[in-house]
Parts: sequence; C-alpha cells; structure tokens
Amino acid sequence: MLPSVLILDDEIEILNALERLLHREYRVVTFTDPIEAIDYYQQSPTHIVISDIRMPKMNGGEFLKSIVAINSNSKRVALTGYADLELAKQVLNEGKVSFYLNKPWDNKDLVSKIDSLVGELKAENKKNKIIKKLRASNKELLLDHHSETLLKEFISDKHDDAVGQIKRLKRINNDLVSMNVNLIAVSTNEAPGHSLRIAQQAKIIARMCGLSDIDCIHVYLAGLFHRIGLASLTEELRNKALYELSPQERRDYDAFSVLSAEIMSSTDYLAGSLDLVKYLNENSNGSGVPEKLTKQNIPLGSRILRVTVLFDLMINGEFTGLRIAPSEAFVKLEQMSDEIDISVLEQLKVLVGKAQDTEVFEYPKLVNGLEAGMLVAQDIEDLEHHKYLSEGTVLKETHIMRLNNIQRQLDYPLVVFIKSMLESSGGA
Repeated sequence: MLPSVLILDDEIEILNALERLLHREYRVVTFTDPIEAIDYYQQSPTHIVISDIRMPKMNGGEFLKSIVAINSNSKRVALTGYADLELAKQVLNEGKVSFYLNKPWDNKDLVSKIDSLVGELKAENKKNKIIKKLRASNKELLLDHHSETLLKEFISDKHDDAVGQIKRLKRINNDLVSMNVNLIAVSTNEAPGHSLRIAQQAKIIARMCGLSDIDCIHVYLAGLFHRIGLASLTEELRNKALYELSPQERRDYDAFSVLSAEIMSSTDYLAGSLDLVKYLNENSNGSGVPEKLTKQNIPLGSRILRVTVLFDLMINGEFTGLRIAPSEAFVKLEQMSDEIDISVLEQLKVLVGKAQDTEVFEYPKLVNGLEAGMLVAQDIEDLEHHKYLSEGTVLKETHIMRLNNIQRQLDYPLVVFIKSMLESSGGA
C-alpha cells in the first residue's frame, strides 16, 4: 500500500499541482476546509500532513496542533508564502512540523523531503515495535495455576528447608539476570564485560559517595541494564563507533538511554534504576539529553554511571577510535569538566588506583602495572582478536614477561582487566 498524504490549502490550484506531483507514489487526499480535513484525519490518519500556513478559517499552526493532538506520529509539513516565513519558523520551532516549504516550491526538493519523512516514519515505527516486544507485559508473563505449581516443585522439594529454598531462588534470579545482561551485550555489540564492569565500579563509587545500600543496588542494576535501549537503534547507528558519529547522530545515539528506561519500566524490579538510566547522557552544562538538566539536577547515580561508562569506552577505543591507557582516559575526562561530575571522576581514580579487595569488581591495568597472583577478568586479545591469555588466568611472572614482550611490539597500550580476588558476601 502506498504511503498516504493529506494536503490542506485554501487555493484549489495549489492542491491540484501537489496532487499531480505526488499521486504516482502516494495516496493523496486534498481539502480546502480545515474542519473537514480534521474530521477525515480522525477516521483515517495519514503518514504525511501538508498544510498551508495562512488560511481564512484556521491558520496552519492551529490546524497542525489539532493533528498532533489526534496522532503525533504523522510527519507534518508547513507550506508558506514569503510573507508568512516568520510564522512558519515559529510553527517549526514549536515542534509542530518537520520542515516548511516556500511557495513556489521546487518539485524535486519537495518529493525528496517527503520521501525522507516517510523513511523516518518507517524507522520510528520499527523502533517502537521493537520496544513493544522488549517490554513484555507482566500479565503476559504470569503463570497459570498448573505451571505455577510445577515451578514450585522444581524450585523446592519436600526435603528442602526454607533457607535452602531461598538460596535456590536467589541462584535462579541471578542466573536470569545474567542471561538478560548477556543477551543485551550480544545484541548491542558490547565490549567484553563492559556493562558488568560499569555496574561493579558504579556501585562501589556510589557507596564511596555516601549513598545507601539500597541506592547502591539501584545504581548496580542501572549499570547492568543501561544499554538495552541500544537494541532499538538502527543497525547502522548502533554499529558506528562514537567518534564516527555526526553531531545529529550522536544526539540520536544518546537518546538510547530514554529508550532503555522505557523498556526497563516493564518491571517493578528495576523501578529504582529508571531515572538513573534515563538521565545517563545528561551533561552538567545542560547540553545533554533528554531534558538538558544541569549539575546537581542530574541524579547522582546518573553522574556516576556517566563517568564510569565514558572511562570504559575510552579504554576500549570506542570513544576516540584508539585504545588508550587509563591515565590518558583520566586526562581526557578532566578535559570534559563542563560535562561530567569531576568529584565522581576523583572517586573513580581512587578506585582504580588503589583497588581494594573488599568488593568483586574489574579494574584496568597496563602491562607494566601487573603483578603475579592477579586474576585476569577478560580474555587478553589484540585488535584482530588473537588471544594472548584467557579469562580466569592467575598471572605468573612468565605470563607478565610474555605480555611485556608483546606490548613492545604494539603501537597502542595493552590494557588488562583484573578482577578483585575476594568474593564479597554482600555483593549485588
């Protein structure tokens, strides 16, 4: 079925010209009366709405405002004469239209712009479908009585005591969380261990900043699930490194945090983490998304996540295109003092520089900072994914000597992620 276009103009000649231009590629309906156009649109919303700005019964701004109230998904275009240019700009700035066209228009330009709007609409609809699928309703997930009984029998048997049942439930819950985090990592091309590192580091910094145990858990969960909205971006945008994005693409990319929060809202389990993720990409100077919050208006948990995410992306080369040492990443973050919370950065420096084995977490080390007995948290690979050492290796002097020899042959710093050895009994 062809995309549909509704056109409103009080001049019949304009309507006829536009219909002749568009009728081969679009289903076109035309109106001279705004009330009739609104009545039609209520029954049959169209993909595109084109409206003249200055008309006798209702100006184009008022008409398009009514269209938005009925269905905000359609794309809207203002058609204007030179004398109405300022009014058209006002309507554009108010967010009621995607763009305005001057009379007389250029046919190729008009068709090209409408084609691009249809493309945008298709991409948005696809994104919304993905979000809807990801936000599975809790009601749909509820078990019927028979299934619930079987699940209880699976979780516990008559020989289990209450403590044993609770431990088994915790293991099942942790396994399910782990599975979801792994699925997000695969679907968003995540650097190995990225979200888990963010969650671990952010939770400890939250505690260092004086947040309560419950708030620290909310920060931890926000770190685990903050990337889920990336799955709804276009594949082209998702697969680009941050340094490759244009300013507009970067704004579109950063909006993933809002989508992540929307998806996470389907479960009460993550309710305390929603705002932390939603405002993850806000900047202290008010240039971020989605609400241009400034400084202390941004939740502390969001500020913590922002710093830890950027630090990890820089080390892995996703931010600048080059893998860099932790010390260099700290310098680059200091240069972003107008965007991030510097006090959080100082806490991260403390955490990475003097890692205490009081929590389970990963932290980066250059090869020359490795010591025998350290536990490798992620496979050590080169840029072509040739593996030098496997995750879980306990470093020996021979390993370190080999890594130092490899480092001398590389033109970038070889960063090794180390895992603290102590299994924390109070971990999330």
